[in-house]
Amino acid sequence: MAVANYHSTYGYYPPAYIADRDGRPMHSWRVLILPFREQQNLYAAYNFDEPWDGPNNRMLAHRIGQVFRRSGLEAEQGETTSFVAVVGPKTAWPGARALTDKDIGDDHENTLTIVEVPDGLFRWMEPKDLEFDRMSFRINDGSGRGLGSRLGGARVLTANGMVRTLRDDFDPDRLRAMLTINGGEKIAE
Repeated sequence: MAVANYHSTYGYYPPAYIADRDGRPMHSWRVLILPFREQQNLYAAYNFDEPWDGPNNRMLAHRIGQVFRRSGLEAEQGETTSFVAVVGPKTAWPGARALTDKDIGDDHENTLTIVEVPDGLFRWMEPKDLEFDRMSFRINDGSGRGLGSRLGGARVLTANGMVRTLRDDFDPDRLRAMLTINGGEKIAE
């Protein structure tokens, strides 16, 4: 819902990250949507003039609580997330460039924007997500490079705002197709 509200406010989705002058990722999309997750105070305390792990921002990492974790899962580290983007030129998160609804040519109901990963793999403020070209397309395969959850399956968010849970035996080719925005694939239900 927060990503959709960001889009409604600005007319585009948040970029995967904000880069510095040299193109290096400095701030995650998760920081950008904090005001839309009822975290305005945390957003106001965040310093965009320093990197995500700069002196000021590092002190904010534990203040997030369960905001970016699947309910029912307690993380061992207070600064990790269960939800990430899948980044790459063919995905809804091409990098520092923000997309609009018009940029997503595939069916919004079958285009994934946010996916669940096993706990502890990603820090919520870090501008790092799953990389399409390096990830596993098998759910809960144990590699640490794909979707998954200790609860089984993996929750995903589609471009039209629908939350779904994909089973462990979900077809890897179908998952790959759902992560692209203009592949033109026909996704059978």
